[in-house]
Amino acid sequence: MLSKQENSANQTVDSLKIIPLKRSLEIASTDNNDEIRSTQTLEEIYNVNILPRIQNALNQEQNDKVIEESNRMLADLKSIEINVMKFQMNAWKNKGNLNQQLKYAKIIIEQAPKDSIGYINAAEVYSMRGQQVRARAITNRGMIYVRKIDKDGHAKLRKLDQDALCQISKRIDFIAELPYDLACMVANCFQFESLGEYIMVSRTWRERLLQYPTIWRRWTYDTYCNSMNRVCFLPKITAHIQELSVSNVSTSQSVFDNIIKLLESVEFPALRKLKIKARDMYIHNSEFLKKMGATVTHLSLFLNDAEVIPLSQVLMDCRNLIKLEYGFFGIDSTHFVSVTSLEYTTSLKELHVINSDIVALAGESLDGIIKNSPKLRVISLVGVDTSILPTIYHYCPDLVLLSLNTESFMDVNSIVSRISDEATDLQYLYLYTVSSFNYVKPFLEKHQNTLKELELGIGIGLSQGSQEDGAQNWRFLSFLKMPKLEYVLYDMESLSSLEQYVVPMIQHSPLIHVMKLRNFSNHGITDDMIQIMGTLSLHEIVIHCCKFVLTNKEAAIKIFQKLYDLSDVEIYHCFGTAQIALEAVASLPSLINLEIAGQNKMTMADLQSFIVKLVRNADCLMRVKFEDMTLNSKVLEKFQNGFYGKKILLRCIQGVTEDETQKALLDIPFSFEPEVVDEMY
Repeated sequence: MLSKQENSANQTVDSLKIIPLKRSLEIASTDNNDEIRSTQTLEEIYNVNILPRIQNALNQEQNDKVIEESNRMLADLKSIEINVMKFQMNAWKNKGNLNQQLKYAKIIIEQAPKDSIGYINAAEVYSMRGQQVRARAITNRGMIYVRKIDKDGHAKLRKLDQDALCQISKRIDFIAELPYDLACMVANCFQFESLGEYIMVSRTWRERLLQYPTIWRRWTYDTYCNSMNRVCFLPKITAHIQELSVSNVSTSQSVFDNIIKLLESVEFPALRKLKIKARDMYIHNSEFLKKMGATVTHLSLFLNDAEVIPLSQVLMDCRNLIKLEYGFFGIDSTHFVSVTSLEYTTSLKELHVINSDIVALAGESLDGIIKNSPKLRVISLVGVDTSILPTIYHYCPDLVLLSLNTESFMDVNSIVSRISDEATDLQYLYLYTVSSFNYVKPFLEKHQNTLKELELGIGIGLSQGSQEDGAQNWRFLSFLKMPKLEYVLYDMESLSSLEQYVVPMIQHSPLIHVMKLRNFSNHGITDDMIQIMGTLSLHEIVIHCCKFVLTNKEAAIKIFQKLYDLSDVEIYHCFGTAQIALEAVASLPSLINLEIAGQNKMTMADLQSFIVKLVRNADCLMRVKFEDMTLNSKVLEKFQNGFYGKKILLRCIQGVTEDETQKALLDIPFSFEPEVVDEMY
């Protein structure tokens, strides 16, 4: 029978036999420089050199020595196993198999946590995969274990950690890295005003962005707010430009001349829409129109000298025009060159003529355009006398839009009535400075079922008779029903209380979503009008120079809280109970754009209360404009803290220092008047 010690020793020997190491050991002998090659296996070395010592110690009951020798032997075997795994890890590394390299690196880290080689290989794999955060985590773990025992390994891990940190902090050039289509989609979201700066970032950005046609379809240059640097890359994108706009306000003539010369020398093969606004500047020739006339279909020219490019020359150079806007500033209208004798047919569908001179332009001078434009359906005339009305009556039965400044119209009631009778599909009507109800009544009564937009500016003076008689003539407004009306502007520049007839008119137009009211200073904006507003799906409200006659603040606030679609509000220079209206506006849940001006009568306590309520309720607010308002530093601080990060425009602030104003001035966006809709039919 074997003792317990012998059985234990035999089990240890049997367990070692499973190690399949049959490799040759090369031993370099120091005697005579001879190399001795041995073919002993690890098992044979163990049986000859180690096992007898353990067995002998066990027989002599030297148990402590047995335990010590056994632990030393197991540590040697574990060291051999780790070294073998290092060889395998390096082999997989040489083969480029990152998965296997990482696998053995993790095993080495687990079994030999104080060996730097496992951490180094794992960090290298993570770094090559772009997983820099994991690379930093494994290097920091390794540096803790090998800090004192392996200085070279610690230095290597620190270098890998620094490289990973550098990669994390390195800015990625997304335009260069993204696929071309995705990069162009991102570039299409850039603000046009900043595209010139983006192009200067790098050659890659320049090459990619300049080749992408969509972002260059519209190109705008305003000499007031844009530098000449943006013009430098214009010749490289002309093949993409379909809409070109150049505006000049209060700058040097030489700068403007250089831009016009550039337009004359560069080809624009895809150009369809061209807008030139040259206020306070002179265009000395029309060569650029001849160059672009073959392709341009929409042309807007606002000139400072009508003699330079007369309307007849414009029509001669641009034979394919569908829309023409032609205006001049501060010029004697007698310099306007008539196009009465126009001999060819045009393709015009829209005609807009704006005369800012005190003397009205002779309407007869436009006869040739209207007579020879059979497709004309949009006519907008400002500062043109009544001699144009018979021509409109005879040649424009298919009008969709009519805009007239009727200040100089006298004794033309019959002609206006005939125009109204001939037009069968009138949808957009804009009549300004109306001095008699006879100009308006035929249009509104006949076309009340087709009108979608209405702008009506009424100015009745004492010369029209008593104020009461003038008001009675306008009573027909209260009986009108406009089921399709979506946009309305009423400007009551009168001494009578005509605004009282607007309330029932609005009540009979349930689809109105944009409402603009100006100069309601007599009868004013009452509780009844506010109540009717609450029944509409309004998107925008503009109230200028009006008197509020509101008596119930709580009711007004409840009504405005029901206007879930109302996102744009402008209140300018109003009086009366305007404070109630402002508190109601501050309760709007979906307010996005807010403009308030000329409310200096508000006390500081009321203004603070308004700001606090606005911050609390208007979660969607993106743009706020205060003009001619007295704001102190406390109000500005509440305003800034409440709307930090939003686009805010503060203009003409009174009662604050320059530093306080700059503190609250987060952003100053430029705004431009929108163009008239091109295709309304």
